[in-house]
Amino acid sequence: MKVQLWASSLLFPQSLIKALAEVLGAVLSTEQQRRLWSSLGITLRQHIQTSFDYRQFAGVAAFSERIFAAELTTRGGGGGCSGGGGEAVTTTAEIEHADFDRLLAKLDGIDMRSAEMRQLLLTIKESGQ
Repeated sequence: MKVQLWASSLLFPQSLIKALAEVLGAVLSTEQQRRLWSSLGITLRQHIQTSFDYRQFAGVAAFSERIFAAELTTRGGGGGCSGGGGEAVTTTAEIEHADFDRLLAKLDGIDMRSAEMRQLLLTIKESGQ
């Protein structure tokens, strides 16, 4: 099932997950979905309607690609950016490595309020190796 996303449309959590599958080339597991929502600080509740506009979806998609790239690559997920091996995965790894190569040195001088944020940045760094 193709998910159409228009600039004026809103996505709800389940349709966002389906759209992410198309972007990532693989379906996120239940555990990965739980980690995604937790990392973003989003608590889904049945009695509260949560929706995402196009810009939010684009941010979630970029974030998801970064934090799940290594997992989806090892799982052999489809033909998306993180999926079928080959040059695209190598390029992603090189970019991640360049982006986060000096992350630990940069974090040493910063008083981070959130241990979760520090762990998230380290997870992103490790995903590019």
